Amino acid sequence: MKRNFLFSFFIVAEVILSSGCGTQQEIPQTTAFYQVVDSAGRTVKLEKKPERVVLLATAFPEILLAVDGDFEAWANNPSIKEPAWARGKKTVGYVYDINIESVVAMNPDLVVGLVGLHNKLEAVFKINNIPFLLLSLSRYEDVENAIQVLADSTGHHEKGIKVVTAIRERMAITEKKMPDKGLTCAILHGTARTLTFEGEETIAGETAKRLHISNVFAGMFIDGTNMVPFNLEALVEKNPDIIFLTTMMLPGKEEEAFKVFFEQPAWAGLKAVQMGRVYFLPQNLFLSSPGIHYPEALEIMANLAYEGDLE
Repeated sequence: MKRNFLFSFFIVAEVILSSGCGTQQEIPQTTAFYQVVDSAGRTVKLEKKPERVVLLATAFPEILLAVDGDFEAWANNPSIKEPAWARGKKTVGYVYDINIESVVAMNPDLVVGLVGLHNKLEAVFKINNIPFLLLSLSRYEDVENAIQVLADSTGHHEKGIKVVTAIRERMAITEKKMPDKGLTCAILHGTARTLTFEGEETIAGETAKRLHISNVFAGMFIDGTNMVPFNLEALVEKNPDIIFLTTMMLPGKEEEAFKVFFEQPAWAGLKAVQMGRVYFLPQNLFLSSPGIHYPEALEIMANLAYEGDLE
């Protein structure tokens, strides 16, 4: 009798455990729509496809539109007139001065900012449970990454691949045309207060390198720095073939950033100055990032540097 009771107990227990296991297996497993490690090294997860996207840099809107995505609002730049694609879109201040209250009030399900510039906004978005991607656009490889991340985060992976491929092909055509004449350059960046030399890791520096133009100050940049203080004596000593100028000054005010040096006799004696080979580079392509217009930036610098050598 006791044996039968124990046998019955184990049978019932097995049935209960089996039922429990079956119930656990039937619980649906939820997965995120998209997950990525962004340029700041943060893991960002989107539970669903974003419908209200806010972009905090001027290059992001065209990237997102190119991969068949869309956005609700963007941050402008004082030097950029409202483009056709921005009509009907809200603005949330300037890239360097975001109206964070306006962004939060829109209750976006994705905000995309520039790493290094918008990191300070992370805490606000975290408190408000707003997914926040930080992407870099400092170099060409960063642009490719941003294109694919924005494509994937909005469900358009294949379109991202097509856009990247088209950009690569167009840039390759320009690069193959370039004769290697051993040209040298210096890249000066001017603001209302400071003047610096740019290295090879800036947009202008990287573009010059792609065109076989050697940056005479490339060896000065260590530990990931992209700019070092300007020194006129060093520039005279290097005496490059070409001088490229980038600036954050408003349109029409660009020369004010360099005026004090333009008036120096040593400046006038530079080979590039005497040969008329000092060029201002367009802000929309060489200041923040050209984004999907990287091939255009390459073509503009190529035409300046090689003049009649391009067909």
